[in-house]
Amino acid sequence: LYELFYGLGYRYSMDKFYFDLTFMPSIGRIKTRDFHIQRSINFLSDNAGFGWQSTFEGGYKITDSWLSYLKITHRRFFSEGKFTARGGLSQEDLISNLAGGFKSHINIKDFSIEMGFLNKVDWNKKEDSPTKEAE
Repeated sequence: LYELFYGLGYRYSMDKFYFDLTFMPSIGRIKTRDFHIQRSINFLSDNAGFGWQSTFEGGYKITDSWLSYLKITHRRFFSEGKFTARGGLSQEDLISNLAGGFKSHINIKDFSIEMGFLNKVDWNKKEDSPTKEAE
């Protein structure tokens, strides 16, 4: 799957909370190979289509270096194209090799929830180390 996203988003923050909304339409292409070992046949498809991804994220700043968040993502992709058959054991499968192609629809539906904690490490912070004078 090759998919190109474009879109926009908005972040609102107040005190220790933030909310982030994004919407990204997309266009893409899917090339697949589906091998059926029992029939010894390959189905090869080439589809193109459109879709989108939307995200809602909310977070809370616990301290200056710790942040908690919840992120919900929903993605859809709809494609149309054709598939061809290569190989096969039965007479019907072998005849399908001669057809120019069959109509194909491949659709994707993803949904995810992510919860996490982020820690901002300050690499420039100097640690207190004992000196020879203190010993």
